[in-house]
Amino acid sequence: MLLWQALLLASVSSAEPAAATFVTPLDYFDSGRQHVENYLEQSDLLRETANALTQRCARVEVRSTRGEGIYHSILGSGVLLGDGRHLLTAGHVVEGFDHGEILVHFPSGESLVATLDDSRYEAFGPDWAILTLHGTAPLADGLEIATLPVGSLAFVLGYPDHIGIDPRGDLVFGESSTRFLQPIVTLGTVSGTDPLTLEPHVGAVPTEGMSGGPVFDLQGRLAGILVSVAREPGAESLYHYRIVPVGGVPEATEMTPPLDTATSSHPNTD
Repeated sequence: MLLWQALLLASVSSAEPAAATFVTPLDYFDSGRQHVENYLEQSDLLRETANALTQRCARVEVRSTRGEGIYHSILGSGVLLGDGRHLLTAGHVVEGFDHGEILVHFPSGESLVATLDDSRYEAFGPDWAILTLHGTAPLADGLEIATLPVGSLAFVLGYPDHIGIDPRGDLVFGESSTRFLQPIVTLGTVSGTDPLTLEPHVGAVPTEGMSGGPVFDLQGRLAGILVSVAREPGAESLYHYRIVPVGGVPEATEMTPPLDTATSSHPNTD
C-alpha cells in the first residue's frame, strides 16, 4: 500500500465520529491538517516546499455595503504572481462586487488594498480574476508555471471560510479568525485534464472561502487555481476538484517572469 493510500484510509476513518461525539469544523480541519503534516514529515524537501508555498497564498476579502454603511464580506483565496504586484483568484469570488472594497491578507499579517484588473467567469467555463495590489507585497520572488499530467501529485492551498490559526498555532473558528492567516494544505492526484481535475488524498475537503486557492506541483510550480468541488456520482465521500490551469490565463503567465530573471526561494525536489 502506498503512503498516500494509507494516509487516506486514516483520514477517512478519522472523519467518522463516534455516535455520541460532536465533531466541530475545527476538529475536522485540524484532523486533515495533522494528516498532511504527517505526510510532509516523510521528506524535508516536501515540507520546506509546502511552507514556502503557503507564503504565496493569500486570503481575499471582498467587502460591500449592506444598508446603513454596514459591511458584508465575501471570502476567497488567491495566489501572488511572479511579479509580486498581482494576485490570481477565481472569477466568481469577485463576480458582482466590482464596486466593493477588496482586501488581500497575507500569512505575514500584512494586508493590502486591491482593485480588479480583469476577470472571466462562466459556469463550468473560464473562472479567474486578476487583482492589482496597491502597496508592496511581503513576498515577490520568482515563480515557475507547470502543467500537471494525469497521475501527478499536487498541493492545493486555501483558506476555509472563517477558519484560521491563532498566534499560538491553534485553529480558531468564527468571524474574528480572518485576522489569523495560515492556509490549509491538501494533497491530491490529477485525475483528468479536460477539464483539469484533482482527486484529494490527504487533508480536508475544501469549503467556501477556498475558491481561487493555488494548486502547485511538488516542485513548487504553479499549475492553476481551485474553482469548485464536486462529489463523485454515487459516492458518499469521494470528491474531485475542478482546477483552472494557469496556462489558460494569459494575463497570469505574462505577469510571471521566468525564473532566470528572478530569484526563487522554493526548494526543488527534482
